[in-house]
Amino acid sequence: MDILKKIGKAIAFPFKHNKAFVITACALLAFFITASIVITRVVLINNTFNTLFGEERRVLKSGDPSTAQYYKMSDGITDKKSALANANAVNEKICEEGFVLLKNEGALPLKAGAKVSVYGMNSVDMVYGGSGSAAKDSADSVDLYKSLTNAGISYNTALKSFYDGKKSSGKGRPKSPSMGDIVNGFATGELAQSEYSGGANAYAGEFIDAALVVISRIGGEGYDLPTTSVNTAGRSNAQEHYLELDDNEKALLSELCKSGSPFKNVVLIINCATSMELGFMNAPEYNGKINGALWIGTTGGTGMNALGKILNGSVNPSGRLVDTYAADFTVIPAYYNFGTNSGNGGAGNRYNVNGTAQDAYFVDYEEGIYVGYRYFETRGYGDADWYNSNVVFPFGYGKSYTDFEWSLGKVTLDGIEISDGHEFTADDLDKTVEVEVTVKNVGAYDGKDVVQLYFSAPYFEGSVEKSHVVLGAFAKTNIIGKQTPTKTEEDKVTLEFKVRDMASYDYTDGGCYVLDEGDYSLYIGKNAHSWAEDGLKFTLNNQSKITFDSDSATGNKVENRFADVSSHIERYLSRSDWENTFPTAPTEDDLNVEQGLIDSMSMEAYVGKGTQTDIGKPWYSARSPRQKRKQQTYKTTEVKLYRLIGKDYNDPLWDKLLNQLTYSEMAYLIGTGNFNTAAMKNIDKPKTTDPDGPAGFTNFMTVIKSTAVVYDTCFYASECVIGATYNVELAERMGEAAGNESLAGNERGDGRTYSGWYAPAVNIH
Repeated sequence: MDILKKIGKAIAFPFKHNKAFVITACALLAFFITASIVITRVVLINNTFNTLFGEERRVLKSGDPSTAQYYKMSDGITDKKSALANANAVNEKICEEGFVLLKNEGALPLKAGAKVSVYGMNSVDMVYGGSGSAAKDSADSVDLYKSLTNAGISYNTALKSFYDGKKSSGKGRPKSPSMGDIVNGFATGELAQSEYSGGANAYAGEFIDAALVVISRIGGEGYDLPTTSVNTAGRSNAQEHYLELDDNEKALLSELCKSGSPFKNVVLIINCATSMELGFMNAPEYNGKINGALWIGTTGGTGMNALGKILNGSVNPSGRLVDTYAADFTVIPAYYNFGTNSGNGGAGNRYNVNGTAQDAYFVDYEEGIYVGYRYFETRGYGDADWYNSNVVFPFGYGKSYTDFEWSLGKVTLDGIEISDGHEFTADDLDKTVEVEVTVKNVGAYDGKDVVQLYFSAPYFEGSVEKSHVVLGAFAKTNIIGKQTPTKTEEDKVTLEFKVRDMASYDYTDGGCYVLDEGDYSLYIGKNAHSWAEDGLKFTLNNQSKITFDSDSATGNKVENRFADVSSHIERYLSRSDWENTFPTAPTEDDLNVEQGLIDSMSMEAYVGKGTQTDIGKPWYSARSPRQKRKQQTYKTTEVKLYRLIGKDYNDPLWDKLLNQLTYSEMAYLIGTGNFNTAAMKNIDKPKTTDPDGPAGFTNFMTVIKSTAVVYDTCFYASECVIGATYNVELAERMGEAAGNESLAGNERGDGRTYSGWYAPAVNIH
């Protein structure tokens, strides 16, 4: 998460901390729920069309109008064209450092003049981003084949033409589901072997230096990937989930890897933003011929260009995984409570009232803290056989074309050097531990390395649940030379964290953090499992239990915000008894509920009916919100919005400003807040343009390109690729690039900046 903290640091958002803007942060939800209640359909539809097709607007300013202040573009960025070029270059760099080399047994980098065949129907229909708000037209994206050409790698044009022809005839991956769809299965789009005349190998020709096999999976907003394969083409087993190979993919790999196959190397290209089951890579039916694999996530518009550079060796891969890759998803605790595993006609975990399924869904939360690497590293602690059977690649894993050696340097506490076994006290909570590590390149290629620091806290049965290891810090080196004489052969990095970061949350005692007594070990390693392999270890010792219940940043009391639901949870998964606390799929009793429970989930149960909750409040006006909206006239002494720029969120001026607005004015602001906010002349608030989405200023609702307000903007790689760079500075560069794009804004139209962004998020895979 630290990687993403700096994204958007330079975003031009002139009204920072504006409570009126905070109201519109959930504008999509407001669009669908509030608008139908508080404003006329005419206003709503009219506003939506303005958003889609464009309209004349004022240029958005920040600061006191008498001393007009503007955000400035970075040096060298002067207009929309240069902002886009810069952003595309940053995105390509993100992919260069975010793609992860999973396996390499002499397959990569390809030799000069290599001739390759690209297999997989999805090679001509790559997944560049998500669906919903993460979607963008990929027609102008750099595709895999252009990437190969740019890198000087010859590819099998006849094989590409074969796939293009199949796509034109309607074969391949179906259209992605719409938001809200419940899918019981989804086809990968891979071709059956019967589609190949004479088998897949017959298409190889002279392009046999490597078979690049593309494995693609979609993902997106508003629907869950299916855990079954009901009536799905390419699946003979309806119980297979979407994130494992289908029959056609297995058959393709078997053909390419069989004895007598002409290929010297078989290299997988994993084009998927989430983790997949990759245990098949060493399966005996593939004869050990899968000797290379790259995870590329979803690449955005220009990111695919990085693939060719990595394949030819001009870029040394340095990405590290942001997920643990399991051999079998059924060992994951959350698997048994999530998605369609309850049966119920394949409709997921739906509540039943009097035998009738309701449009209300649930997920039982039983896994506690044991999500992702925290589960696998803890479950596998002391049981190497279990771990090796179930984990293909650990969190933080990634290979390089070169080799590195590490040496542990000074370990300091607030600048004072400490030795192994140092005892810390409650006075040390806000002190910073710094660990120096020297990284030396001892291989044959220039490259970057990622140093990761994990800590391990003492665990006692019946006490607070703790992961065996937790990521505490990381650092990426500069390029460390080997090929280039002018580059140094070693680099020194410093990893740091606060002592309080090693604490664990205790929800049973009203909400507090605890540092139990015992040894706290620091592991400096290449991934989350380095503690069991080749990690460098340093130990801190705590003689007595330390408890604290205040937040270090604000001083506020730590409280359990979910106390009201804790009583509904029968048990959490516990490392003291994996077998008897492991989650199970919901039973019929779990599905059957009273109508009262369904009613309690309604919007009315939380916010009341209509305007009743607002009557009598300072902002409430008896005037019906459906009447024609009129701006109120205020005295010049009233608060204007520009006076609050830079003010603290809790400054009393905010309340004074908001109390100047009527109920209907606020309803209008929220109800028309789809990708923009309305102008409010009485407080000098201009209209703003606030595009979607997590992959950049994409605004997936754009209809007519020639009049669109959002256009010619970068399509960035998915967040997991940004995270996989483990490069905080590069993530900040993305934020600056997006900031420049926001300032360019609608250059061909009203000149308005993109002053808000429905921006990147951090999600649990």
